[in-house]
Amino acid sequence: MIRITLLSLVAVLMSGCSRGQTNGRTENDLAHQVLGTWQLVQTNGGAVTSKEAGRLKFFSGNRWIIIQADPTSGEVIFIHGGTFAIEGDTLVQQVEFAKGNTMNLIGQSHRFHTSVSGESLVQAGIGNRWNETWQRVK
Repeated sequence: MIRITLLSLVAVLMSGCSRGQTNGRTENDLAHQVLGTWQLVQTNGGAVTSKEAGRLKFFSGNRWIIIQADPTSGEVIFIHGGTFAIEGDTLVQQVEFAKGNTMNLIGQSHRFHTSVSGESLVQAGIGNRWNETWQRVK
């Protein structure tokens, strides 16, 4: 029940996510291109582990959320999010809320060189260890 409620909450918070266009490279285009729901498919150059397979990232307006659920039990492992901004090809994620083992991220900003090509979102961490490839969820 908690899992369904939490996922429903995420869906409501992120309703209005839309698919971005992939032509052009202006800040506004990139801000539009990242909108939607993404599933982690690669991290630090390698395939995701079975534990990471349940990781989703959502962008809507200027808000973002990342959630990871255990793919077997459905138990939420972590959730955090906040606002984001685009500076050229850099996406800056400000962590404003979290639960559980990611609460230490509250108040931090994370920067990523970001590109969208087709249905793939690539984020290369700037000053952080996260280098990830995401696939758009349809």
